[in-house]
Amino acid sequence: MKKGLLLFPALLVLAACSPAEEKGPTLTSPVSKMDDVYQGTTVTIPSVTAYDEHDGDLTSKILTVVRNPSSTVITPENNKFVCDSVGKYSITFSVENSLGKDAKLLFEFQSIDAQSPIISLATDPLPNGYLGEQYVLPNATATDPNDGDISSKVIYTVKDASNNNVPLTNKGFIPASTGEYTATFSVTNTLNKSTSLTRKFNILEAAVPVITGDVEKIPTMYLSQTLTLPKISVTDRDDPTVTKDKVALEVTYPDLTKAQYTASTLPIEQVGEYVLTYSVTNSHNKVGKLEYRFEAKRDFVIGWSNSMYTGGISGLTPTIMEAYKTYVTSNVNFNGIDVRLVGFDNTDYPTLATEITSAKCDVLVGFTKSLYVEVSGTTPGGNLESVNKEAKEIGMITNRYISQQNDSTLSKQVYDLSLTNPALETLKVKKIVIVWYGDNNAATDERMAAVDAKLETYLASQQYTIDVASQKITKGSSSYDDVHTRIVNAEAVYGLNWGSNFNLASGFKFLSARMGSGFAFGTVSSRYVTGMIKDGNDYSFYSTLFNYIKSDEMKAVYTA
Repeated sequence: MKKGLLLFPALLVLAACSPAEEKGPTLTSPVSKMDDVYQGTTVTIPSVTAYDEHDGDLTSKILTVVRNPSSTVITPENNKFVCDSVGKYSITFSVENSLGKDAKLLFEFQSIDAQSPIISLATDPLPNGYLGEQYVLPNATATDPNDGDISSKVIYTVKDASNNNVPLTNKGFIPASTGEYTATFSVTNTLNKSTSLTRKFNILEAAVPVITGDVEKIPTMYLSQTLTLPKISVTDRDDPTVTKDKVALEVTYPDLTKAQYTASTLPIEQVGEYVLTYSVTNSHNKVGKLEYRFEAKRDFVIGWSNSMYTGGISGLTPTIMEAYKTYVTSNVNFNGIDVRLVGFDNTDYPTLATEITSAKCDVLVGFTKSLYVEVSGTTPGGNLESVNKEAKEIGMITNRYISQQNDSTLSKQVYDLSLTNPALETLKVKKIVIVWYGDNNAATDERMAAVDAKLETYLASQQYTIDVASQKITKGSSSYDDVHTRIVNAEAVYGLNWGSNFNLASGFKFLSARMGSGFAFGTVSSRYVTGMIKDGNDYSFYSTLFNYIKSDEMKAVYTA
């Protein structure tokens, strides 16, 4: 009992003596709550004050404890700390007064995994570049959820195929080596979140344009010929803008002069080596070339007519022609000039004339049937008759050199040599048949025989051994066309054909009209072409013969 009694009064005393219930300190902050932040954010601890009714201002007594998501206490620096972990952070403020009364204030917030910046390229994937040519990296755009546009913070780096850093100037560089390069674009936001893009690209040796022609080589050409230039095409692996219309042609002539050339044909006007250089430059400054080289020679062209249409004889075989060429080249010094044979077959007179002219013949050894030539086993034929109007006066010996080379001396040597060529021995004029025409009796056998004898004597004096035989046509119409037909078509009669409607005593008028079938029958002196040149004269054998026929000495014979 005593104990209980003793306690009770104490309790009463305490109750009687206890002051009013004391309140604890109060913690106050202008921040009601803390927002969540991204990982890596530096957080400033909110300001907090403490007041107590008994002790007054206790702010200096406040104890601050910061814990990370692992409940580990973090020591702030300068009232700040970094949220380097993801999760819930807490800041606890506590204070106690002198009476042992305490107060607490708790702030909690989340540290969220921060989003990295996003980088995009103006050009992706990166194009290949070329050795020695400026390469500029594309612009990189960087956006960040927290910082916005941070493109200006993007760092550009390049490494070459050997992993060496390549210095950049304004995002560009000039590659010094080929291979696979690596470009890196990187950026870091204010939350220390980084993003980088890595792209590969190649630095190549730029391809050279490839020019091809439709011919592998150009054969030997000859003076006065015209070369049809090759047709070309071009390809370029790296530059599709390179086309054949951009290809230039430079011609280097044998005299070493050069000229840009745009025509499709090239006249051959010099002897020696021609060089055709086709070239094109692409956008990488690479030059593609195609070169043709060919020789241009001086040639000596011997033209042959071997056409029955124009009276040619089948005896002019390739064997005879080649034998002739061998004989000529063995006896004439051509000093390296090529000798060529050109044959004209199965063509009419105007076409023949054109072909002879276009072939640029130096000398003609052609044959037609207007002049009598005995060839064993063949149809009779003879040297080309005059086709003056169609063939640029090629009839007379001085005009029969059509060549552009104008080497009349060499042509004369060849022509003279043909007179003694064994291969052409059977093709020489051996007999002249004179066709007389008239409805009167003036052309008597005696008179014709006298003319024959006189001509043979004259020819003998000129060192020609040729048989002269006259033939008279007295039948049929007196029409010039009919006369022409009978004279030309008379069997085995070719040569000095003339006719007249006049008495022989009147001077014997030679036919001058253009006869049927388009033949320029003409006057005697121009009707017959070539024959055999004598002692370098400028007149053919027949021209000399005709002049004699028209001479006063001869007139005395056939007008007697």
